[in-house]
Amino acid sequence: AEQGFGDAIQFIRYARLLKDRGARVIFDAFKDFEEISADFEDVDEVARDGPMPRFDYHIPLLSLPRIFGTELRSIPAHVPYVRVRASRSVRWEQAIAQTKKFKIGLVWAGNPKHVRDELRSISLRKLMPIAKIEGVQLYSLQKGARATDDIATCGFEIIDLGNHFATFCDTAAAITHLDLVISVDTSVAHLAGALAKPAWVLLSEPCDWRWLMRGSTTPWYPTMRLFRQAQRNRWDSVVDEVATALQDLVTAGKKPLFAASARDTSSACVTDDMIDAGAGNRSDALCRVDETRYGIIQYPPGDALAVSLQHYGEYRQAELSFMERFIRPGSWIVEAGCGVGAVSLFLAKAIGESGHLIAYEKNHVQYQRARQNLTANGIRNVTLLHRCLGSAQSGGPSDTGRPGTANSVDTLDDLRLSRLDWIRVAAVSSPAEVLAGASDTLWRLRPWLFVVVEDEAHVAEACGLARDHGYQLWRFQSPLFDPDNYNRRTENIFPDARAQGLLGVPEEVEIDVAIEGCTAVDPYTVL
Repeated sequence: AEQGFGDAIQFIRYARLLKDRGARVIFDAFKDFEEISADFEDVDEVARDGPMPRFDYHIPLLSLPRIFGTELRSIPAHVPYVRVRASRSVRWEQAIAQTKKFKIGLVWAGNPKHVRDELRSISLRKLMPIAKIEGVQLYSLQKGARATDDIATCGFEIIDLGNHFATFCDTAAAITHLDLVISVDTSVAHLAGALAKPAWVLLSEPCDWRWLMRGSTTPWYPTMRLFRQAQRNRWDSVVDEVATALQDLVTAGKKPLFAASARDTSSACVTDDMIDAGAGNRSDALCRVDETRYGIIQYPPGDALAVSLQHYGEYRQAELSFMERFIRPGSWIVEAGCGVGAVSLFLAKAIGESGHLIAYEKNHVQYQRARQNLTANGIRNVTLLHRCLGSAQSGGPSDTGRPGTANSVDTLDDLRLSRLDWIRVAAVSSPAEVLAGASDTLWRLRPWLFVVVEDEAHVAEACGLARDHGYQLWRFQSPLFDPDNYNRRTENIFPDARAQGLLGVPEEVEIDVAIEGCTAVDPYTVL
């Protein structure tokens, strides 16, 4: 479990997807949440105080949507997925009056310690328009001293159930005997939705991400209806809208049920409007953040790197795995053109704490993202430079991402390094420029080379320079799609794309590892 009770209730639905793949699911629940956790249908065991039961894999609950590649149209919405024990059901059936009136449970406030509590909680007195409707019986599902005080001063009749609840199991049992739950954005709203009971949820502006930006329904809970603030902190219009909708039901003599309230509703309530509302949460100017094979990475959408990180949780992994076979812990590496730092994270971990990576990125925005990604992952063995790596002849303005500014060009020879084991040149850099500025370094330190190839025009130049410095070369090729990808996706979204690169090794080095997937290159033939 992670984050809040509502999050646990909402996302425990993914236990079924694990069980569908043959798993036995152990839920490490919050303290004071273990009892209701045992009533989640697809949880086989709840970890309680004491030694953790034996397990093979573990994952934070809210990472499961990423693992299963969830999109709006594939949200699992098989409700109900919370059981209510017969003994508890009988107890609360007796406690809730038998009446022909609409039995409505109210929740008007969330956890006062929540950082957004003042935005999402309201005063019980503000629900007076609901209480004035004839033909309804109100029940409080709220717990604590705050509830007691609000009920005493609200000015209308409401039966206090919440302060008699011992656990969420009692809350769930009581909800099953109500016709409708009206709640602000709290865990009780999630519980009602997970029980497939009609629930009306009052949302602040802006609301939490899970409710999207507009629309009155949600793909997470088929029996839920959303009522949204039109203006920040203005609840009166929301309550009036709820009261009008409730009055219409009472007048028509209808129960507030939804057609999509059965188990076969998985994603059935997703509409084009929801898709548009989901798209409204994104902007091409904003970065995504995903957990990947290399760590947590912030990156801009749009290019092949972004598509691959989002879908597979990795990029050009076959190429990196190939390099990893030769990189030794403690190595020193220079990376020209590190972008957002995805490969930098991989290299930093491959060389270990005793190694050192010097990463160059000339674009200011990409440099900032790389710095953020290295910091977020606790990487300490990288020197990140906002400069261009090239040759003395390539000096001049570099693309900093900030109009009117320019950085001079470093050469590898300028660095006068005492040790260098690898040079990796990314596709955004010119390999010929980098190698031309490293002549002394190549002869003096004899680092291995890996040049990412995306422009065939660069191949001949790179091969020629490597040949002139006494390097033997291999051409590396591999499909971009790896069936063993981090996210375990089976579909190939890069059917014709291949990662290509040049491996350069000093000719005096005897290769004692098979170079699979590579073709030896004759630099004279290439030229």
